[in-house]
Amino acid sequence: MKTLEQLRAERAELEKAIALAEEAERIAKGRQEAIQTIALISALKSIMVSLKGREGVLGDVWHDIAPQAYPREGNTAKAFDLSETEVANAKAKGVKAVQNL
Repeated sequence: MKTLEQLRAERAELEKAIALAEEAERIAKGRQEAIQTIALISALKSIMVSLKGREGVLGDVWHDIAPQAYPREGNTAKAFDLSETEVANAKAKGVKAVQNL
């Protein structure tokens, strides 16, 4: 039969393993959300370009928003250590979604 100390040591090891698994899960979820965010930012930029080319109320409103005010994909990519390929694929998905409208 195991001693109380042995059981506590096993419990501590299990708690460490659970904490590591939870952290890995959180990071994986964050990476997926980052990829989706980049796709959405790319779609937003594509939409903004389309709206600026239109006459009327919407086109006039969007002319006042400078491209420098748009969210940046690079900040999200750096925060989650995304590869250039992941960023490029996410951007392409965003643009393709807008083109399919």
